[in-house]
Amino acid sequence: MIETFVCPKCKDVFSKETKKPLDGPACPTCNLPMHYMGITADTWQNLTHDEKASLKEKMLEDYKSPQTIYLSRMSNDIHTIRNVVIFFLVVFLCSGILRSIFASLN
Repeated sequence: MIETFVCPKCKDVFSKETKKPLDGPACPTCNLPMHYMGITADTWQNLTHDEKASLKEKMLEDYKSPQTIYLSRMSNDIHTIRNVVIFFLVVFLCSGILRSIFASLN
């Protein structure tokens, strides 16, 4: 699905096809991570100029709130923990496989 994103610095709106809309792509203009607007590109095209401006400002204000910053940091921490757990799971499984191979050779 083609989702709509807004850049916090240059305030440009871009659309991109994505499976994970909360992981915003980088802005083509200033290369900062963009914020998901919660609407599709088709919905964005059907809005009036005033509706677009108010939605854009509302989204930028929402992303400045302390709760959003806290949730973003917590999300990053959860992703890091998940990656560490997956790493140790892979190491554990590989060591078990190698032990069984060496045990069968002896």
